[in-house]
Amino acid sequence: MRIILEQDVKNIGKKFDVKTVSDGYAKNFLFPRKLAIPATESSLQSIERKKKQWNAEEEALIKKSREQIQQLLNEKFVFHAKHNNGTIFGSIQSKDIEERLKEAGYLYAHIELKSPIKTLGEYEIPVLFVKNLKTTAKIVVKGE
Repeated sequence: MRIILEQDVKNIGKKFDVKTVSDGYAKNFLFPRKLAIPATESSLQSIERKKKQWNAEEEALIKKSREQIQQLLNEKFVFHAKHNNGTIFGSIQSKDIEERLKEAGYLYAHIELKSPIKTLGEYEIPVLFVKNLKTTAKIVVKGE
């Protein structure tokens, strides 16, 4: 059976791909989970329009992310924390940094710290944007 994928499906294909799969797999797995639709003439025409719109939105998102990366290179984010001889009480985690970035207007930024920040100082933290666009954010942790 020919199908059109409506989402990325592991080991099958990416969104909007036209694939041939067994009837049982399509009817019992893909269709009930809304991962695919049957590939008819009208659905193929409809999916082409959706694909063009999706590609335009994707390009706009990538352009916006690149602009935000350039802005992020010129900013420093300061966190204040109580400390004892340079070791802060508690820690600064990925979610704390992401919240600060979102407050500053960086909507597509994702932080993955290997371990929480527990000491005073300056840090360069990797930031991941859409489509594997990466940069670093300057984080300064100061004592209160």
